[in-house]
Amino acid sequence: MKTLSLLLMLLTILMIVGFGMFYLLGFAMSFDAPGSTTDPKAWGMRLMLFAPILIFLVCLILAWKAYAGGHFGKSVMLGMVSPVVCIALYTWMSVTSMSSMKEYNDHVAKEEEMKAKYPVEKYVRTADGVSDTIIVWPNGIVAYRLHIEGMENTWNGPLGDLSEDRKTITYDRRSDTKLQIEELYHFMDQEGRIFTNVYAVK
Repeated sequence: MKTLSLLLMLLTILMIVGFGMFYLLGFAMSFDAPGSTTDPKAWGMRLMLFAPILIFLVCLILAWKAYAGGHFGKSVMLGMVSPVVCIALYTWMSVTSMSSMKEYNDHVAKEEEMKAKYPVEKYVRTADGVSDTIIVWPNGIVAYRLHIEGMENTWNGPLGDLSEDRKTITYDRRSDTKLQIEELYHFMDQEGRIFTNVYAVK
């Protein structure tokens, strides 16, 4: 019991060092996002990352006190807390990683299915030697590329969202939508179909 107690305390020290390095890296990276210095959620995440180190440190101190007092069984029990917590964290991270990967794979599979079922559609308006384009993406996002006088590059932005039955487009009425709803009937695809005849816009 005495030797096991010492080995567990040594393991706890190694885990404190390892988690400490992980925490320092995570702590530094947590400030990369804009506004993260004042975001309460970001600080909550930083404290949560520090929690295992605090648990390990408390258990190490208590285990050492128990060892010094000759209570080797109690010291072993306290020394086992850190490995158990580490195993629990690893298991949780593995489960969440597999769950996230499954969600990602399902999303990719759905995207591929949508691409095969609904190819990208382009509706073009040509005037003064330049072409403006409305693009209907397989995932239901409708966007536009617009040439604006005085701008070197095209103005790109969302035009709206396609309904689930892919018959109606909900027009994005934000102030920065440069393509007005009244202009949509000017756009046609390669087959000569007028955009507003293919999709109802509301």
